Amino acid sequence: MTEVYEASSMKPFQLKDVFDRYQGRPFVFVVPGGNYGDHLIWRGAEKLARSHGLVFRSCSSHEALRSQFAPEEAVYIHGGGGFVPWWSGGGIKVLQHLCESHPGPLIYGPCTVDPTNMNFLRECLAPVPKSSAEEVLILARERPSFEALQEVLDTKHVGLDHDTALYLESSDFPHIVQLMKSRSDYDFIASRVDAEGVGD
Repeated sequence: MTEVYEASSMKPFQLKDVFDRYQGRPFVFVVPGGNYGDHLIWRGAEKLARSHGLVFRSCSSHEALRSQFAPEEAVYIHGGGGFVPWWSGGGIKVLQHLCESHPGPLIYGPCTVDPTNMNFLRECLAPVPKSSAEEVLILARERPSFEALQEVLDTKHVGLDHDTALYLESSDFPHIVQLMKSRSDYDFIASRVDAEGVGD
């Protein structure tokens, strides 16, 4: 391992560091399911990947649970809600499955964990230390999640980066808006209450 992953006193690694590290490897991006907000997370990660010259393909969490990936492939599970007990847990199931079956690198994108439920987190991450994967890296998307992950896992496994949706810019949105409009199940409404919001 390189120093960026070994030294706990150093700044935590970010997703771009991981993409740079495995730039020459083919990637599989696992889409764990979600809603319109999750589409932004996936598109932001894909944009970052393209900017780092990654070659990748995508599959659903259901496909990932039935697939055997090549040892040279780096598997990236999109971040988001992450390790919390109130959603379907598609990403958690894929991580646990691949910890036992994938010999290549395994990366979980910037996510949130529930720091008030450490037993749940320990249960979710139990396969990580004994994984057969070349390397398992999990990124938090905010400091409390990072600290909770560090409490459960060795520091070398844990990075910190912002939500990948924040890699998007206004020029990226026409395509995303069209994608969202193509789904007719419900409307996407974003309400801002910060100083830059426009009120009601």
